[in-house]
Amino acid sequence: MKKRPAHLATPPRALRLYAWAICLYPRPHRQTYGPLMLQALRDSYRDALAAHGRIGLRFWLWVIGDEAKSLAREWGAALRAGVARWKRRRLAIAWGLLLAAGVVATLAACGR
Repeated sequence: MKKRPAHLATPPRALRLYAWAICLYPRPHRQTYGPLMLQALRDSYRDALAAHGRIGLRFWLWVIGDEAKSLAREWGAALRAGVARWKRRRLAIAWGLLLAAGVVATLAACGR
């Protein structure tokens, strides 16, 4: 297998830090998109290096800013979905209790 030149490879430390940042995402997002996000970082790093000859602070600030926005968006969506699930669950419990109360009232009325 042919190796990439060292100057085009994503530094292992940066990749490990980015992999850690991916762990901050909600689990479903992380499981679905984690590997794709790592590949996107490798590709962006390689493209920036090819275009500018080096990776500077601007690249990393862009990565950090993009991740911050993405984290906020994904956690917001996950929390909204969780609240919706909680509301559905609460409604189901309320209907179940109402049905049980109706059954108990019917049994009590028939038992007289």
